[in-house]
Amino acid sequence: MNSNGYSNICENCEKDENYFSEGYSLWSYDKYSKRIIKKIKYGGYERLAINLGEVLYKNTLNLDFLNEIDIVIPTPSDKIRFIKRGYNQAYLIAKGFCDKRDLPLREDIVLKEIATKDQIGLSEKERKANLKGAFNVKNSNVIKDKTILIVDDVLTTSATINEISKVLLEHNANKIYFLTITSKKNIN
Repeated sequence: MNSNGYSNICENCEKDENYFSEGYSLWSYDKYSKRIIKKIKYGGYERLAINLGEVLYKNTLNLDFLNEIDIVIPTPSDKIRFIKRGYNQAYLIAKGFCDKRDLPLREDIVLKEIATKDQIGLSEKERKANLKGAFNVKNSNVIKDKTILIVDDVLTTSATINEISKVLLEHNANKIYFLTITSKKNIN
């Protein structure tokens, strides 16, 4: 993947059942982006997360699917991680993006009700099993027939984005897209 990100589905994703339609990641996950993600995730760099959302906005102006978006949802943190960090980095990235794009940001629609194991080091199969049933939709009337954009920091196996997308579609959302800062997925 180049620094321009991508807006198609990777080869591995095409083999799997995906509940999202399309997505874009700003950077490939490498030693530089890894350092940045660690700062926003574990280092308390809240302003950096917002700034990354603004950078994401500037680099996605030409993405047609963003014109379809009705609601933006950050990948939720469970209560334990939120208390430990004091913030949800995906929310801050989404806030930086939405403040520039003038889209409604809703963190009250998808909740992570189960404190799952950390995904680091888990295989794709283990990640999917770890997240199964972890997310729940509140205010499902708000998403009925709406096109949703999920914002997260890292796309590794797409297990998180896919599980959230599945739950949103089960509650009658119309279509799901995603944006992330980095991606470990290889694009053909």
